[in-house]
Amino acid sequence: MVIRLSFIFTSVLVLLFFSACSAPDEYELPEAAIGLDHLTIHEYGAEPVSNLSLTPVLTISDSDDVIFGHISTVAIDESGRIYITESSRGNTSINVFDSDGSYITTIGRQGAGPGEFRSIWNLRIANNKLYTIDAALLRIQVFELDNFTLQKEIALEPIGSGDAEPDEVGMPMDLHVLNDDLFVMTYMSGLSEQTTHSLYQMNADGNIVSDRLLSILHTDLLPDQESGIFFNDPFSGLGWAFVSAEQELIASYSQDMLFKVYDLGGNYKRAFYHPYTNSPLSRRDALNHLGEDNENFQRALRNNGIPDRWMAYYSMRLDDENRIWISAVTDNKDIYEWRVMDREGKLLGKKEMPRSAHIRTIHQNHLYMAEIDEDTDAWTLVKYRVDLM
Repeated sequence: MVIRLSFIFTSVLVLLFFSACSAPDEYELPEAAIGLDHLTIHEYGAEPVSNLSLTPVLTISDSDDVIFGHISTVAIDESGRIYITESSRGNTSINVFDSDGSYITTIGRQGAGPGEFRSIWNLRIANNKLYTIDAALLRIQVFELDNFTLQKEIALEPIGSGDAEPDEVGMPMDLHVLNDDLFVMTYMSGLSEQTTHSLYQMNADGNIVSDRLLSILHTDLLPDQESGIFFNDPFSGLGWAFVSAEQELIASYSQDMLFKVYDLGGNYKRAFYHPYTNSPLSRRDALNHLGEDNENFQRALRNNGIPDRWMAYYSMRLDDENRIWISAVTDNKDIYEWRVMDREGKLLGKKEMPRSAHIRTIHQNHLYMAEIDEDTDAWTLVKYRVDLM
């Protein structure tokens, strides 16, 4: 069952919808969805239209050429070559592998010179170029994929760095390539209670050329007054925003399964919502989330209030076919239920996966998963063929 709501009748139809389905109180429409025009509400507990299967076809692990300390981001070019960011302490670089997993080369190293990195927040590939964003060095570096050489650097400035208070300054965190001359840039700023992500259009010279497109809550903060430490709230939700292949902005905050779609000017177009029962969170599990001996976190959590439920989902990915992947939090503390939806929110498939496995990207019906061996803490990247049948 799918219900489409117009602005005028939103409140009335939502009440009728939930009454008809005999849904309990926890399925009520979230506040952020009330009054939205062009809102699609999907049936609670709807089954996917297809079976999702993942078949491993390639594993990349430690070798004489590369030892992985941490696999943070992954990108795939049109020839199937695999770009893996290494971001362990003192070693920030990009390892390149052929489509069969054979090592090709390493791009860059730790440092501040041309072609070097202090941090790599994401990789983007477009028009036979590799784009990297280094928040620590405030620059984008663009590499040619024909020979992996540095083509250009784009200097960045924090948003609001003039007379703004330090907590209001937005630092560059991510980019989406629209074309050679235009990007969508994401900046993160932090206040005392939360961090936010703001999106702008930027040209190839590093100049902001639009008003703010979107501003979304990234995460709530838990301050510990005694130690002065701020913790990201691991339970309330995380903000996600992506640019689709159809050049739409898709944004969501993972407290609920509500997804909003905007055009590239930041104008709202439509939304869809999946009712979901957030998994219960025990007081003990909440307090021990960062370890039984982390007194600073426990004190911060007690002072802020201990929630009784998890966020609805933890992470979100958008693949090259505009399908949305989210990791729904389940009652099993070791398992996420990954759900795949189309651009209208129809549930295409779902599959349980270990929480220790992290989807990095999905490209040409292949999923690339960073996995950690619980015994050795060794990282591997596994490529799976995606089948929705």
